[in-house]
This record gives sequence, C-alpha cells and structure tokens, in this order.
Amino acid sequence: MEERHRLKVLDGLRAIAILLVMGYHYFVRWTPPVAPDNFYPYGGFGAHFWLFEYGDLGVQIFFVISGFVISMTLFRCRTIGHFFWKRFARLFPTMLICSVFSFFILNLL
Repeated sequence: MEERHRLKVLDGLRAIAILLVMGYHYFVRWTPPVAPDNFYPYGGFGAHFWLFEYGDLGVQIFFVISGFVISMTLFRCRTIGHFFWKRFARLFPTMLICSVFSFFILNLL
C-alpha cells in the first residue's frame, strides 16, 4: 500500500469550508427572518453570526482545494493514463451502484 501524504493545512481549510456551508444552510433554513423584505425564503440573517452569510465562500474553497489535490495526484502518477485509470477505478464503482439504485427507486415511484 502506498503511503499517503496529507497536508494538514488543507484539512484545516476543509474544516473551515464545511463550517461555512453548514452554518449558511442552518441560518437560511432554520432561523426566523430578520430582514424586513424577507429575501430568504425560509429565514434570514441579521442578528445572527455574520460569518455564515458567506457560505458560498466555503464552496469556492472546496473547488480550489479539489483542483490542487487532483493536480498533486496527477504529478505523482507515472503516466497520464495511469492517473485516469486510478480515477476511473475509484469513481466508477460508486457511480454505477448509485445509478442502478436510483434507476430502481425511480421506477418504483
């Protein structure tokens, strides 16, 4: 088994991004509206924790981290074909299982 190198800084950024997205969804969905125009359909911001208004920033952080990690993986592979084969072997089984499951569930509805 090959040794995995993890950058703890990226794990910390992922944690921050997770908190931003979760906080955003919590405050938009589960808090009463504060703004007079009630812009948000199920809730709003105001006297709540202001940082969670930037949940979209968490999504952008995830995209940047994903691009960085994928490029690091690509540079570690012997060939581009080896990289794509590893990605395919990792992602395809899950995609296939979810697709078959969804097909059967949707046909029951």
